[in-house]
Amino acid sequence: MDPAASDVRKKHSKLGIASTIVAVGVWVYFAVMFVLVFYVDGFSGYLTDLFVPESRGMTDLRGMGVGVVLFSTIFLLLPVVGHLIGTILGTAGLFVTSRKRLFSVIGIVLNLLPAAVLFFLFLVGGLTPSA
Repeated sequence: MDPAASDVRKKHSKLGIASTIVAVGVWVYFAVMFVLVFYVDGFSGYLTDLFVPESRGMTDLRGMGVGVVLFSTIFLLLPVVGHLIGTILGTAGLFVTSRKRLFSVIGIVLNLLPAAVLFFLFLVGGLTPSA
């Protein structure tokens, strides 16, 4: 049997497809939350009213701490956890030899892209001489 013909019959890895869906989902989540928080007028006020008690305003440092934790969760913790799960799924999909690996590679690339960009910016910032 021709090896190329057997490769055509392979199905795509479900883990790879899940990894790609998670990656795209995290990117869409981040974009939607960015627009909602920074461009929709009532959404930031809604979050403030929801998580900061009336007795403490955002001008109070404790209220600001709640805001920092909230924004850190929205823009840092949830995307990092999502990309970590997607990377694990994509890596597991690479090791399934009876399946195609296309979506596993796409998922890994999309999930590791933010880390690569941040590493590049960190590297450029570290190599730039101070003024």
